[in-house]
Amino acid sequence: MVPTAPLYDGDRGKKLREESIAQLLCGGSLDAVLNSRSSMRSVILLCILAGFAQGQLCSTAYLDNMVLQRAPQSAVLGGYGLTNYVGQVVYIQLNSQTYNTTIDATGTWNYNLPPMPAGGPYTIAMNSGSLSQTLNNVLFGDVIVCAGGRNVDYQTQFVNGADYYLNQAGNFANVRLFHSGSYTIWAESSTYFASQFAAVCWLTAVKAYNQTQIPIGLIQISTYETRLEQWAPASSVADCLGYYYYDSFSIYNYFIAPILRHRISSVIWYQGEENWGRTGLYECQLPSLIRSWRRDWGYNDSSLPWLLVQLQGYGSIRNGVSSQRWAQKLAADNVPNVSIFTSADLSDGSSPYSSDRPRNKLPLVDRLTTGLLSLLYGQNLVTSGASVSGYQVTMTPLTSFYASLIITVDFTSDATASGLTISPVQPCDPAFNAYSCGVPFEISLEYTTGAPSQWIPVGSYSLVNGQLILNTTVPAKTVFQAWRYAWSDVPRMVLYNGAGLPTLPYISNFPSAIAKSGYYVIEFIDIVGAGIGPVVPGNWQGGALTLVNPSGRGDPAWAYQAGPNSFGTLAHPTGLFLTANGDCNGVTLLPESGQSNQNWAMIYTGLEDNKYMFYNKLCGWTALNNFCNYGSTISLQADGFSVTNCNVWVANYVMSF
Repeated sequence: MVPTAPLYDGDRGKKLREESIAQLLCGGSLDAVLNSRSSMRSVILLCILAGFAQGQLCSTAYLDNMVLQRAPQSAVLGGYGLTNYVGQVVYIQLNSQTYNTTIDATGTWNYNLPPMPAGGPYTIAMNSGSLSQTLNNVLFGDVIVCAGGRNVDYQTQFVNGADYYLNQAGNFANVRLFHSGSYTIWAESSTYFASQFAAVCWLTAVKAYNQTQIPIGLIQISTYETRLEQWAPASSVADCLGYYYYDSFSIYNYFIAPILRHRISSVIWYQGEENWGRTGLYECQLPSLIRSWRRDWGYNDSSLPWLLVQLQGYGSIRNGVSSQRWAQKLAADNVPNVSIFTSADLSDGSSPYSSDRPRNKLPLVDRLTTGLLSLLYGQNLVTSGASVSGYQVTMTPLTSFYASLIITVDFTSDATASGLTISPVQPCDPAFNAYSCGVPFEISLEYTTGAPSQWIPVGSYSLVNGQLILNTTVPAKTVFQAWRYAWSDVPRMVLYNGAGLPTLPYISNFPSAIAKSGYYVIEFIDIVGAGIGPVVPGNWQGGALTLVNPSGRGDPAWAYQAGPNSFGTLAHPTGLFLTANGDCNGVTLLPESGQSNQNWAMIYTGLEDNKYMFYNKLCGWTALNNFCNYGSTISLQADGFSVTNCNVWVANYVMSF
């Protein structure tokens, strides 16, 4: 529907807003179209149907005021669904030249225009028999797809400091806007349309256009709460264990597939909040999405720049947002031509639109603008903060009880490390608790006594000759495991380079997405020692399972044998194997059968170091759920649920086989 949060108040304002859209869509007033106060969705639907009745030749988003991709690419015109016109010739007139192609046996046609330099406006006239369509006021420039969830859906009018740009919006008529799913027009930038468009995209485009004067066409595709699975094509399912969510592919099919014939210059992607708690899957899914979109759009794996926004600072539990950010960084590290722009140091706990939708987006806009100017326009700019390239650990005894632990961190020796400084730690936003804010640097220690490893704050840190020195005093009977930086939901980021760009949150030993083979102690996340055992004490084989206290579960170490397809078996010390019931409702322990009802995937949740979900292969994407209750039977719950303490398990790795 047309975006809410109007610039006008009251019924009169609503009427004016609807009439302005109706005039743009249908060339008349709202009353003339419907003779009623029907919803805008109906207005849009009637206008679309009226357009097809008049003989539209082109498919989605080919409209007046649009931007087509400039040279060196060849913009594509095309349409589909013309099964009654198979074999007809389509004539195209552009810039005093006439071109032609034929509607094929499926009712589809496509034509690659000659590469056109940036500029315009142009008129493109098309006809085929009784069908005709004219595109007026068309520009050639850079077409950018802006896609994602709640922070792409976030409108410019709500951004702190955006009024300055909105008041000048009319000066940027060559920045054109198409909001798929909200209104089916291409609009020149104006205060009205820009105020309701994706803030990070419009503001970035305006700032880039200010420097290049090259027209920009923005295609916004956003929905407030969306999981990545909804954005992926069906062809990508096999890439990530065959994982399937009940609403998979829906956004791709409805919004992405219809515009695949459009040539584009880049994608700005800002999403990830709704995949929180499933980081192991997201680590696979995000690269798969990028590659599948490039493939379906007809680009190779490195030719379409992808600007990836790393998640903002907001509160969750157990540092789950930090893990999502790391999965995003891994995608940028491992997929060609993906650049990451962090918003991790931008938080807004008092935002009236929820703390995960910060109003202070202008610093992110500046970072994205620098990225566009570098990636699309060849400007030699620093686009990221300093990157960790390695580290060395030195442990020196101080007394028989304590030792000095020093970590020397190196950064990639390039322009990103120039001017690197340590900024003061900013106070924690009172809207968040101290755990959510965390500390800048931490180390993980394993105790030789067998006590659980833990993260502790680094005592002091400094920069010496371009190296970061972390120094802290630790118990003598410990072994260094890992270090991390800015690893909290609302991170304390202190490393900034001379361009004012932050070093991304970092961890030296991120857990693997899929558990490896070995022995694991599997416990209830909320009570140390509580684990899986029979409802009827002693009835291990074939009986229902529940949460039991330590005395009722026997030897707690399970043996997980991972298979070649990332699913494996879970053997209990009794020699029995965790087995899904035939109705895919509950679980039990049975002798090894070799059947798929005994195949499990242990997938990392991202909720601290050792928290996993257990998915059964036979029963699809259903996971072990204990309902956080000793009296409840452990069952399998279909995905689509929220990640909670009831379906996340502590799985402490003990040793290999």
